[in-house]
Amino acid sequence: MKKVTSMTVLAAGMAMAGEGENKEVTNKTDTFTRTDTDKDGKVSVKEYIASLPGKKNIEARFAAMDTDKDGFVTREEYKAEFFSRKDVDKDGKLSPAEFADASPKGTDTAASFTAKDTDKDGFVSLVEFNAKNDYFSKTDTDKDGKISRAEYAAARPGKNVDASFNANDTDKDGFVSPEEYKAAAAAHKLKKEAAAAAEPEDPAAE
Repeated sequence: MKKVTSMTVLAAGMAMAGEGENKEVTNKTDTFTRTDTDKDGKVSVKEYIASLPGKKNIEARFAAMDTDKDGFVTREEYKAEFFSRKDVDKDGKLSPAEFADASPKGTDTAASFTAKDTDKDGFVSLVEFNAKNDYFSKTDTDKDGKISRAEYAAARPGKNVDASFNANDTDKDGFVSPEEYKAAAAAHKLKKEAAAAAEPEDPAAE
């Protein structure tokens, strides 16, 4: 069994808390990350073409996504294009049926839709669709922009959180800032990617 270092416990907890309700956005985000092979935070037309070998009209589709016409597609532009394709009736929002079509197989779309429809109007807007599961904000109950030790402990009842909190509080000011959270999340992601890359191939799958 692999051990999870205390440095990434906070980020892991945040990811687990909203795993089910954010698969539809995470799925597209992961695709963006894979397409952005030089990891500069944007997708060039060359990277986009390489990600879809043999597909027709790729340059035209890229141009449509590149709404600011700077020659690159940002993460936001990428998500907006996906949302637009799933918004079949072009009313600027996703109905439950459209939302289900935008979600990966295996997603509990009813629960996910309810979580995303934050204004409870029966539709999911682009803003709601792109909203992350903001575990940081939920944990920051006094809304001062940082997570105290007490808030962190309250979010993980019954757990001994001192080691993980101390590891994430890199500047040792007694709080976890958004920047510290992002750093922990990035470290957690890299650890997962390294672990996946190190997994031996299954001979039985060949």
